[in-house]
Amino acid sequence: MNGTETVIQNVGLDFTVQLFATLIGAFVGFGLAIFWEWKAKHTELKNIKIKILDSFLAELQQIKGVEQTWKKLRWDEKTRQFAGNHSTDSFASFDTALHSGNIVHFSLELQIKLSLLNDEILREQFFVKEMLTFHKYKFLKNDELSTEANRLINNIKIVETSIEDDLNTIIPLIRAEIEKLK
Repeated sequence: MNGTETVIQNVGLDFTVQLFATLIGAFVGFGLAIFWEWKAKHTELKNIKIKILDSFLAELQQIKGVEQTWKKLRWDEKTRQFAGNHSTDSFASFDTALHSGNIVHFSLELQIKLSLLNDEILREQFFVKEMLTFHKYKFLKNDELSTEANRLINNIKIVETSIEDDLNTIIPLIRAEIEKLK
């Protein structure tokens, strides 16, 4: 073996070592970049979930506070009107999470419970609308009107009881979910 062959061999060996070192560095850098991006997206998703759950919690606690007003709702025979407090609940944060697609980030159990609660709130809104437009029944006789009014109040109270039961289940579930994420 002469000197030229040794130099060529050394150059080939040096090139191979440098090539492998460069490839290893590139793969490590690429792997770290992918990991960093995944971690950033994971952190962003976690923060989004916490914000959504916080908005659910705030809105549900507000609804829970309002639910107590329904207990005094009654029909006044003398004035032929409803007496007592009433309000209409809204679960806008659920609608937002649903329509944005962010609801899929939560457990199926929570999705189902929130969806059922939203259905109950929509039923409540329907009955409240009926109550607010009750004047259309003024053509009924007093006893029929009273019967219809009491039926409506009974339906509202049934829905309110269901909402209250759902809230007592869902609020602790949301709090636990928030704690898991923090």
